[in-house]
Amino acid sequence: MPARPRREWRPVLIVVLLSLSVAAAVLLALQVQFAVAGHREATVGMLRDDASLAAEEFNRRAGAQVGYEGIAQDMTSLAGETPSGGTRIAGARLEVEGSAIRLGGEELRGTRREWMARHLSAAVTQGKTSQRSFTVLHTFLDGRPRSFAFLTRPIAEIANRNASIAGFELRLETLPSFFASSLAGGPLLPAALAKGKENVGNVFLAVAVRDPRQAVAFRSRAPFPGGVTVRVPFGETYGGVLAGYSTDLTLDTRAAPLLVSGGLPASRLPFLLFLLVLSAGFTAAAILQLRRERTFLRLREEFIASISHELRTPLTQIRMFAETLLFARTRSEAEERRALAIIDREARRLSHLVENVLVFSRASRGVLSLSPEERLLAPLLREVFESFHSVVAARKVRLRLDLDENAAGRIDVDAVRHVLLNLLDNAVKYGPVGQEVTIGLRRCRDVVRITVDDQGPGIAPADRDRVFERFERLTRDRESTVAGAGIGLAVVRDLVVGMGGRCSIEDREPAASGARFVVELPAASESTP
Repeated sequence: MPARPRREWRPVLIVVLLSLSVAAAVLLALQVQFAVAGHREATVGMLRDDASLAAEEFNRRAGAQVGYEGIAQDMTSLAGETPSGGTRIAGARLEVEGSAIRLGGEELRGTRREWMARHLSAAVTQGKTSQRSFTVLHTFLDGRPRSFAFLTRPIAEIANRNASIAGFELRLETLPSFFASSLAGGPLLPAALAKGKENVGNVFLAVAVRDPRQAVAFRSRAPFPGGVTVRVPFGETYGGVLAGYSTDLTLDTRAAPLLVSGGLPASRLPFLLFLLVLSAGFTAAAILQLRRERTFLRLREEFIASISHELRTPLTQIRMFAETLLFARTRSEAEERRALAIIDREARRLSHLVENVLVFSRASRGVLSLSPEERLLAPLLREVFESFHSVVAARKVRLRLDLDENAAGRIDVDAVRHVLLNLLDNAVKYGPVGQEVTIGLRRCRDVVRITVDDQGPGIAPADRDRVFERFERLTRDRESTVAGAGIGLAVVRDLVVGMGGRCSIEDREPAASGARFVVELPAASESTP
């Protein structure tokens, strides 16, 4: 199997390199995203530690507030150690006198008495073990949450009076005031965490306390959206006065720059995705451009081959009949004149082909120069009609004129002549032998219409715009024996557009085989002679 030419391997190599560059960009983006995600996770972990520290500090303060300033002081006041100035948290008194147990003056009986006696006994036992003066029980009784504070040391150790007092029920509605006082007692986070920038305070903290049922018993503010939230139970803080309660503390991520060097890194995913899409778009555009370039190179090679073939035919005819005349091989004056006519015809054809290539080249380079002027078109079209007769004689084509003698336009004479020759050459080349080709001229409002009707196979509506593109030929024409470079109609379009007009293809009227090529050019003023 022969090796592929190096030129054919180059596009494949370029596509592979572009694909590898996109893959490298994807890997780099993933690496960056993983690094940012790791950094963010580490930062969130540090913020979570700070939030836990703040929650533990809040629990410590709240436990002390409820235990010391609430339960302990009310216990001492009820036991008679200090004058009673009103209680903060104590509710109904729990009294024991002999075998009777009273709660708020009401003697407990049955299962309620057994339940309370069991817990009183457990509280006294716990007090002897832990040396605590009281213990707190949070429970559900009579279908609602209730809390009790029991004396756990002998009453005689606290006071010699009121020995019947065993504790009291807590007023749960007073707890939020203790929680609010704990929060107002100062920053929950130490100033050292702010690294000397400023005191964080509690403006970035949202605190919620939940009771043993997980219902919210206190909330300082609504949680911060996207904040870092931790849940820390009170546990045995200050003797377990709030055992079963827990604190939900949310730290606002806006405090991250004050607590963590560099703050909380923002997600780079949208930007990375944008870069990847942009990179993929550039790569796709490069591949498409490469594909178009390959197509253009193929069309250029076909153009060179086609134009070489088209140039070779008239050159061969000119050389052959020139040699015939040079060596006096003609047998009569009529043959001599026929040979000269063929040489003239093929020279004209050769000149037209060369002019087509030159115009095409100028249009491609953007240096096509036209000089429009106002003049009548009928004489010009009749001149082209007369000069084209010798070209179509061999194919027995009949040319017919249908001209408006008064139609005038703003045109470049040489450009219109070239356009009409191209359209006639196209009609003769692709039409059948013996067909009739009609050249029409009409003025329609502010344009003049030049039409060339042939009796060829016609052009499908889907292909009518495409045939005016450079190097474009229909599939049926490529597969036929008709030579063509695919630039004739492209030159027509460039020249017509250069004169401020437009060209198109229509169906013939009345309906018949063939196509109608239409050129519309700016009309001249009515006074043009």
